[in-house]
Order: sequence, then structure tokens, then C-alpha cells
Amino acid sequence: MSYGVVKTYQSTMTSGLTLTSAFDLSSRAWSSIYFDIPSMASGTDFYIQGAAALTGTYRRVKHPFINAPYVETNTFVIGSLCTNRLVLIPTGLRYLKIEQSTAMTDTASTFNLICSD
Repeated sequence: MSYGVVKTYQSTMTSGLTLTSAFDLSSRAWSSIYFDIPSMASGTDFYIQGAAALTGTYRRVKHPFINAPYVETNTFVIGSLCTNRLVLIPTGLRYLKIEQSTAMTDTASTFNLICSD
């Protein structure tokens, strides 16, 4: 059984910030992207931001409300209790940033996106 191409992209968030630098996922359409959340000392919610260009305006990624007779979107959020986990995130965007709801102090965090076909 083949698992296809697997590639890991990495970005670091320095102390006191709430956004990573941009992840450029190359010109591929990955079928699965997992956000590798390290062990975190304090709770913070995570959001995914996307943009059409590397230096473009980044906005929070939302996902559609399933099985509804009307169009509604919901913010894609990973709750603060989710730490030391791999979380499947929405695909289809080339440029992504990780946002934290609160800034971490006195620590830098390295985040990985694990992509596969």
C-alpha cells in the first residue's frame, strides 16, 4: 500500500506573538494536512489563516456548516485543551499561518504542517 508523497513544513512563533510566519505549501494540492501541535505550557485556541499570495492579506479559515438548508460558515478553531496532538485541518490553500488566541510569553513554539497525497 502506497501512502504517496509526504512533506513537512515548519514555522516558529516567537515569544509574545500570536501569528507564525507564513507556510508556503508549494504548488501542490495536498489531500491531507495535519497540524502538529506541540506540548503547550498554557492553553490557547488555534486558528488557521489563509491568503491568496505569500505577502497577501491573511484571514481566518472557515468551513461550511454541513447538512443545513442555508449557507453558513463556522470558524475553524482548535480548542485550548488540544495539546501534543496531530489535528486534520482544511486543505486547498497554498499560503497558511497559525494564529493563537493569546500570545505565549517566555517561550518560542515550532509548528509543523504534515502534508500528504
